[in-house]
Amino acid sequence: MPRRNRSQAQPHMPLPIINCDQKTAYRSQKAADDAAEIAMLQKPTLTLDTYRCPHCRWWHLTSKKH
Repeated sequence: MPRRNRSQAQPHMPLPIINCDQKTAYRSQKAADDAAEIAMLQKPTLTLDTYRCPHCRWWHLTSKKH
């Protein structure tokens, strides 16, 4: 079997590191929704959404629309 030419090989792309430790996690969607509503009442220019994290399976807040 011929050797593979490493100069033509694709560079290794590391997987993103997922760290939920730095995010506040909520046990339920209702708890996350309540926290988002309170935060938006305190700062009216803020728009938050909630999502279920595929890594820890708890709920987090995000300013990005899902």
